[in-house]
Amino acid sequence: MYRVKYANIPNAGDQLNVYIMKRLFHIDIVCADSPLNSDIVGIGSGLDRFYYDNNFKIRVSQVLHQKTVIHVWGTGYLFEHEEKKHRFFRKMVFHALRGELSKKRVEKITRKTLGAIPLCDGGILTSELFDHRIEKEYELGIIPHFREQDEPLFQEMKRISKKSVLINLCEDPMKVYEKIGSCEYILSSSLHGLIIADSFHIPNLHIKVSNKPIGDGFKFRDYYSGYGFEANTVDANIRIPSLNDIIDNYKIEPSVVEQKKREMYQCFPFKG
Repeated sequence: MYRVKYANIPNAGDQLNVYIMKRLFHIDIVCADSPLNSDIVGIGSGLDRFYYDNNFKIRVSQVLHQKTVIHVWGTGYLFEHEEKKHRFFRKMVFHALRGELSKKRVEKITRKTLGAIPLCDGGILTSELFDHRIEKEYELGIIPHFREQDEPLFQEMKRISKKSVLINLCEDPMKVYEKIGSCEYILSSSLHGLIIADSFHIPNLHIKVSNKPIGDGFKFRDYYSGYGFEANTVDANIRIPSLNDIIDNYKIEPSVVEQKKREMYQCFPFKG
C-alpha cells in the first residue's frame, strides 16, 4: 500500500491520482494525511508542501524519516515566488516534474542538475484508462474549474456551438473523462480539463473567468513550458472565444503527446 499525497476532494482532476495509479499501474494506494508520511506526490501542485520550516513536527520528521524518500511524479508548484531559503525536509526522488519552470525551481533549491527527466502532468495518461473508442457526441465541451461551477459566463459560452456541453468536474470522474473525450473542442478554466483534452488529442484553449481558482497562473505556464512554449489564455470577461480561436491557437502535436505518455508511463516508480 502506497501513501500518495494529493487533494482528496470531489474533483476529477485531483482524482486522476487514484484512477491512473490503480488502473494503469495496478498499485494499491491510500491518500496520505500529511506530507510527513507520504511515499508519492503525483498529479497536482503540491511541491511546496514538502519544505522544511520551523514547525516542530517537520523537525522531528527529519530525524525519524531521514532515510526514507518521497517519489515525485509529474508534480509542480501552484505559485510563482522566490525560493532562496527553502529546502525539502525529506529526500526527494524526482522521476518527472510538470514543466520546465518547476524543474528550474527544484534545481535551484537542491543545487543539483536533474538531467533529462520527463516534463509533464500524469493526467496526460487519461485516455489510456479506456479500452474502447469514445465516439464524438459534442462539438464543444466547456469545463469550469470546480470552484467556478456557478459562474453565469459559462452558460453564455454554450452559444458558441449548438452542440455544446457543460462538464462538471465534481461528477463521477470516469464519466467526466469520457465526456471530455466525446468532444471535438474544449474550453476550460481548469488545467486538468486542458490536460485531459490533450490526452485525447482534442484542440483546447484556456479561458479565464474569475479569480475563484487558487493560484496566480503559474501552473498553466509551468505545464506548457514542458512543451517549450508559453501558455495562451483568453479572458472570457473581455471576449468570449470562438471555435476558430481554439483551432488557431492550439499548438500541441499528437506525436508529442504520445511521446509524453510513453515517458510518463515508463518513469512511474512503482508498478503492480
